[in-house]
Amino acid sequence: MTADCLISILKLELNIILSEKEELMNTFAKKLTEFSGFFKEKSPLLLAFFLIVIVAIPIDVFSKLLRIENLEEVKAIAGFIKETPLKDLAFELLVIAPLTQEFLYRGPVRLLILLWPGLDKAGALGKIVAWTCIIIPTYYWAKIEGGGHAFPLDAFFVGLIFGWSVLKTKSLETAVALHIFYNATNLIGALIRFKVL
Repeated sequence: MTADCLISILKLELNIILSEKEELMNTFAKKLTEFSGFFKEKSPLLLAFFLIVIVAIPIDVFSKLLRIENLEEVKAIAGFIKETPLKDLAFELLVIAPLTQEFLYRGPVRLLILLWPGLDKAGALGKIVAWTCIIIPTYYWAKIEGGGHAFPLDAFFVGLIFGWSVLKTKSLETAVALHIFYNATNLIGALIRFKVL
């Protein structure tokens, strides 16, 4: 085989590989568009659940893995979880905390929607006011959730998802449902981690 023949065969193979890659990228883009269209047609609550499962929970896990934990604090949490009856723990984390925290921290967004019914048609000003009502309470919620340690980006991100769900659905119940789901996953993780289950 001559060098020219070998070069032409390699060029042909390279063109085939590039065309297959381009076709694969087009298929991926098409599927991604279909996927996002599915969520636009369905409810924002479904999209929020998807964001929590695909984005927020992994961020929460990785931030806990990367954060240097205070051994005394971890022992105190483990002791609390082991000593507290499961029904009391579940009631606190799955009923009391979601209801009170969502009313307090996502309540301002719901109040804004009630007081300004045309908020979604108000353009940039409406978006700025709405996101201000989401970000400021979420910042304080995340600081309290962090317990005075480093600012917990995972809690802040989850709070933004909760606030966005209230803004999109115009309902505080969606944020409560999301909060229950998120706390349930964290409770199961803690029970497994501290060998309670």
